[in-house]
Amino acid sequence: MLVMKSKKDILINIFIIVAIIIGFIVITFMTSQPPPKTVSFESQGLQVPLIPLSGKDKAPITLKEFRGKNILINFWASWCKGCQAEEESLKKIAVYKGHAVEMIGIASSDKLSDLERSGKLKDNPLDQFLEESGNLALAFNVKSLPQTLLIDSQGRVLSHFKNVLSEEDVKILNTQLDLLNGSIGVLGEVPKFKLRSSHGEQVTEQTLQNKVWVANFIFTSCPGQCPILTSKMKQLQDKFRDNENFKLVSVTVDPNKDTPAVLKKYQEKYGANSDNWYFLTGKYGPIKKLIGAGFKLGTPENPDFHTTKFVLMDGVGQIRGYYDVDETGILEKLKSDIIKLLDFNPR
Repeated sequence: MLVMKSKKDILINIFIIVAIIIGFIVITFMTSQPPPKTVSFESQGLQVPLIPLSGKDKAPITLKEFRGKNILINFWASWCKGCQAEEESLKKIAVYKGHAVEMIGIASSDKLSDLERSGKLKDNPLDQFLEESGNLALAFNVKSLPQTLLIDSQGRVLSHFKNVLSEEDVKILNTQLDLLNGSIGVLGEVPKFKLRSSHGEQVTEQTLQNKVWVANFIFTSCPGQCPILTSKMKQLQDKFRDNENFKLVSVTVDPNKDTPAVLKKYQEKYGANSDNWYFLTGKYGPIKKLIGAGFKLGTPENPDFHTTKFVLMDGVGQIRGYYDVDETGILEKLKSDIIKLLDFNPR
């Protein structure tokens, strides 16, 4: 019995020792994880003068001007071959500029004459600054270009992308910027399409590039919802009539009957301005694919049961919202979201 008790005591002691070792390892690992990196806007590196390259005010500033604000910084240069490849990605995130997030580009280790000669300032959607010495980039541990950082109002680096922004990087940034902004999110990409307008012209997604636009789906012989939906689209047309960066698109769900000529009469009946409101038709197969696979909406065979939702798109090919305009207050919400997108729509 004594021998058995001794073995049991030994096993218990071994178990206790192993548990203590495992606990020590876990605690050591957890406490050794670095906290979120915080940028000190008082540090010497961040007091490097920045020369504004856009806007009326050309007085040099420092990043201390952005203390207490959310800020996205894109480091680039005229001599950087990869930087030019970021143009489309920057346009997609620039829609957030000025809405709770400051966005700046810093031409690092560069010269004004080289920047002007390169012509790369013209199409860059961010507010641009020149920092000739490269010291500011080094303060952020940026040793190659391009690189992009997102820093919150407390000085914490939320993201640091150390290469050309990829599509996946843009999705991550969009999610983070949505959280910082408290604004409308990105719900998908605008699908490709090729349809015919009421005037016989070909209209594609490229026709609407750099425009904020709203799409809906109707058919001209619809006795119920369609006249109501069209009248609400007319309200949007009247609201944004003078804004050349806003368009409306109504796609028929009964293209066999709704020829361009039929759509033109319908358009005239509701006083739709063809300069900013397209009525589109085509073959049913591509239209069904556009609504279902493209916009992720229901596509019943009977046009009477088509979707009544309005879809909002921004100027860089992204779906930003779905709106059931039968609901109280939703049309006003849509108008408000259109204004937001128009305010920071990249030109």
